[in-house]
Amino acid sequence: MRIKKFLLLTHSFLLVFLMAAVFKPSVFYWLLIPINSILFILSYRIVNLKPGRSFLKYLILPILFVNSCFFYGSLLPDRLLFTLLLFFSVMLLFYYYRSAVKYCFIESDRRKNLPFWSNLFGFLTVFLASSFVYGLPYFINVHNWLLLLILVPVLFVSFFHNLSVEKKTIQTDLFFSFFFLFSIFPLLWSLFLMPFNYNVLGLIVSLFYYSGLNFTVFYLNKELTTKKIRYNLIFIGLFLLLILLGAKWK
Repeated sequence: MRIKKFLLLTHSFLLVFLMAAVFKPSVFYWLLIPINSILFILSYRIVNLKPGRSFLKYLILPILFVNSCFFYGSLLPDRLLFTLLLFFSVMLLFYYYRSAVKYCFIESDRRKNLPFWSNLFGFLTVFLASSFVYGLPYFINVHNWLLLLILVPVLFVSFFHNLSVEKKTIQTDLFFSFFFLFSIFPLLWSLFLMPFNYNVLGLIVSLFYYSGLNFTVFYLNKELTTKKIRYNLIFIGLFLLLILLGAKWK
């Protein structure tokens, strides 16, 4: 089967199973099996498009993204919002996989489309996953350290994935990924004590994730200038101020 038809077919099935979670909540968790099976088949198919070269590291993030959408949507009180979230997640996923296919075969595409989609998926995955984690205490009584066991791997994989797109050594990617986790861990823990809505907390985590990734990429590419540091810090400060001013308290 041609890859374009394969992508359309598998994403159609994926959308059906995701919509079933909205209209049939009793099988919500069982649907994770076919959903993740489809994602695995998609990734396996694309990885094997180019024998002798592994693109698996570029295909882990969309699996995290879809699962983050799925669980975050379970916190939404409005069925329509949940439906729209899942619909747009499938659309974004289609463009990501299409970009991954182009990455395999089109040389000029390798420094353009896939890095863009990787950054976007990383930011959205971190926002959705962290919002879900900080929203869980609204519904169940769970220890904070257990919630961090969910969030920390998501942050690590997202950060490592986006560094790997920059084509550095795996040792460099691992070092800076662990360094980022070590730096952001106190923030992750302290946010449990903040009196803000879980969406606000998710935005704060994703903002620091995005800024940490930007500074790391600039540094590795020897582009970390005073001008870029200043402009990024101004952007982060203004965006954080807007978040806090418009935040809803618990």
